[in-house]
Formats: sequence, structure tokens, C-alpha cells
Amino acid sequence: MKEEGKEISTAAICRWFQVPRSTFYYEPRLDEPRAPKLDQILVELIRKIIDENPGYGIRRITAVFRNGHKMRVNRMKVRRIIRINGWQIRHRP
Repeated sequence: MKEEGKEISTAAICRWFQVPRSTFYYEPRLDEPRAPKLDQILVELIRKIIDENPGYGIRRITAVFRNGHKMRVNRMKVRRIIRINGWQIRHRP
């Protein structure tokens, strides 16, 4: 069609073949999940806090960063670092 001088939009082609546009733009995911990038300084500080206070949970560790170290750290980031490194914090019954 382009050789003939006619340019057709992607939406028109998808309608013509009765295919959703989302299928046209679909990109398959990677076979292997990517390893998240971790801030090594933050990892070391979390390990230090856990060693000093093994009873601290994720919320308390985050509070130590916000109050003591004056760093703004998201609780989910702290949770991810603990989960990836296998530093399970004890759960109360």
C-alpha cells in the first residue's frame, strides 16, 4: 500500500484484520525477571539496624531512617531489601 502512495493508519489496519490494537502493540515480557537494583548504602544501614535491634520490624526500621538518619525511605523499599536478602524479621504470634 505504501508503494502505491497510500498510507493507512495502524487503527485502520487492525480494524481491517479484526485484531485489537493492543495486540499490535503487545511486547512479550522477559523470560527471566530482572533483579532489582538495590542501594548498597541503604542495604548496609538496614543490616546494621537489624543487628543492633533484632526485634525491630519494617515500620520501625523505616521510622529510624526518617527520624534518626534524616533519610526519606519508603517502607516498601525497606521491605523489598529485607525480603531479597533473606533477613526475616521475627513475627509475633
